[in-house]
Amino acid sequence: MDRADYDTIDLLLSSEVGCEGLDYQFCDCLINYDLPWNPMRIEQRIGRIDRYGQKSETVVIYNMVTPGTVDYDIYDRCLLRIGIFRQALGGSEEVLGRITHALRNIAENMELTEEEREARLQQLADNEIRLLQEQERLEEEQGELFGLILPPKQLEAEILKASSVWLAPGAMQNLIQRYLSSSCGGDDHILGQRPLKTLRLGRDGRQTLLGEFRKLPRKVSSLYRDWEKWLKGDDQHLLITFEAECAIENRSCQFIMPIHPLAIQASAARNDVPPVCTFRRI
Repeated sequence: MDRADYDTIDLLLSSEVGCEGLDYQFCDCLINYDLPWNPMRIEQRIGRIDRYGQKSETVVIYNMVTPGTVDYDIYDRCLLRIGIFRQALGGSEEVLGRITHALRNIAENMELTEEEREARLQQLADNEIRLLQEQERLEEEQGELFGLILPPKQLEAEILKASSVWLAPGAMQNLIQRYLSSSCGGDDHILGQRPLKTLRLGRDGRQTLLGEFRKLPRKVSSLYRDWEKWLKGDDQHLLITFEAECAIENRSCQFIMPIHPLAIQASAARNDVPPVCTFRRI
């Protein structure tokens, strides 16, 4: 068929060598004719097409397995359940290597009956799912600490929207100070010369910020909940920091970085100020 024809399909046949070092983001379908027991190899294959530059909304993966075989048991009772074809397992060679070793031990144990092999594969999948869920929970808690619980593209957009040149801690503090002075009056809202500082706002100032906070798009995040809780509360002091290392050492303080609601409020207020235009007549 003519390659210019809309119905023409480009097809590439490849051995295992095709899963490393080559990028096929212009493809949107993968057919696994042989299915390796090693999840790492499968992830490498999928990663050749499901990568940056992929224009298709959906990447289709077909797996060819024969029912009644050990390969089918591994596919049905383990690989599918741990999500190897739906989501990345974090790219951790340690995790994938452990799964591969366990799969091989089960599959090559000739003393196991078919029922015993199926049960062990089921147990392996259950154990790995629990570990992955625990890892995701810990990553989410860490993400909430730093406010990084957004999808990568949304996170990038939020940072660009909130910060631009305001990424450095010193510049961020300067932005917040100017915003607080403009919105609440006074110049003594951020106290302390060390990385761990105190934000001090009276009731009127907190009510002003609360009104502007409510104009932001609502997000389900402990970062937003904690900020709103303080604005609504009676305590006029809040521990804050603009330094990542300080935030790690002092979990009770709020880390003010580009996607913290206070920074977003300050950035939005700054963007509302019309630019000053001047000209010189010669």
